[in-house]
Amino acid sequence: MTINNNKEFAGLTPFQKRMVELSIKYQTDISAMSYKDVIELLSEKDWEDFSGFIKNGCRERVVH
Repeated sequence: MTINNNKEFAGLTPFQKRMVELSIKYQTDISAMSYKDVIELLSEKDWEDFSGFIKNGCRERVVH
């Protein structure tokens, strides 16, 4: 099961979906953690992906 195919998560923004995915993967509430704690928790690959997402916005966004 992915959150993309789940009706419960249909109304989430791309950022919220990313937070949910990481929270499920690491079994913790990422959104309630300090930035420093998140850096220490995430793997290097996940941190690079997540920080890039925060810096550059949603790569899945369609610009009209």
